[in-house]
Amino acid sequence: MARILVVDDERAMVEMLGEMLTTAGHEVVLAGDLAQGFELMKNQPLDLALVDIGLPSGQQAGLELLQKIKKHKSSIAVIMITGAASQQRVVAALRGGAQDFLEKPFSTDELLKRVETVLAQQKALGRHEKLLF
Repeated sequence: MARILVVDDERAMVEMLGEMLTTAGHEVVLAGDLAQGFELMKNQPLDLALVDIGLPSGQQAGLELLQKIKKHKSSIAVIMITGAASQQRVVAALRGGAQDFLEKPFSTDELLKRVETVLAQQKALGRHEKLLF
């Protein structure tokens, strides 16, 4: 299926997301902080990144990683995750290039549905870009 990067500072959350996505047939790469997530993103082929907004290097560090992903590998789809959603955070994430936003807690079904939707959108976008160029 897809190769997905999960970046969250909560070890239990990283492991839970990894298990959910692996069980659904995806290949998963796990990171516990901004620096590790950035290195993995730069050095590995990825289809999607699930990024926690509140990474340990700052309250909005996840948005910083989103910017780096979009700058260095804009083809990677991004779903932002947070335990403290606010309209301001949602708007900042979507303006920054995130394809979706997921608020904790969420169910496995909700996560997988959003992941599949974003991956399908990326695939369709890729087909359209090939037709245009």
